[in-house]
Amino acid sequence: MPLESQMQAIATDLAPLRTFDGERWSEMDGGLVTVVCREGRVVSTADEHQFFPAWRYSNHMTAAFDGDIFAVTPHGWTGTLSEACGLVPALQPTD
Repeated sequence: MPLESQMQAIATDLAPLRTFDGERWSEMDGGLVTVVCREGRVVSTADEHQFFPAWRYSNHMTAAFDGDIFAVTPHGWTGTLSEACGLVPALQPTD
């Protein structure tokens, strides 16, 4: 199953459906984010970038926005879309 199909199935399982009451659509309620925990430097890689197009339209018909893709490593974290980053949280180094 392609990643896009998997993300759409996850989105519809996690987020409430967006409904129309005859006059307007229901309010958006929440956001869908991905957290990739891995070894390596605190930079977004192809591992994180593959989730952006997969999430991009998967939330349609749900009441959730698609959100950022975060990478968390032993050295800290970074947001793929926002480019925000920090030292905490971080993974515990594995031996």
